[in-house]
Amino acid sequence: MAKVYAPLEDYNGISASVEFINGVGETDNENLLEWFEEKGYTVEREDKPKRAKKENEEVAEEVAEEVAEEVAEEVAEGNE
Repeated sequence: MAKVYAPLEDYNGISASVEFINGVGETDNENLLEWFEEKGYTVEREDKPKRAKKENEEVAEEVAEEVAEEVAEEVAEGNE
């Protein structure tokens, strides 16, 4: 969940469907986060989802390499 900081530190209310209390709101909607940034709000994103995505990509690469090696071995055995 990302934090969104309003230009007015003491702002209390709802903007773009996000509730702000003392100038701070939260959302995980990337479209809204981009909108807030365009409008001058400060957006503080969490790094966890990015790390998880990177870890998933690394695991997928490892699995793909293992499968490719197994297929190559099977092909080599078939050609003998």
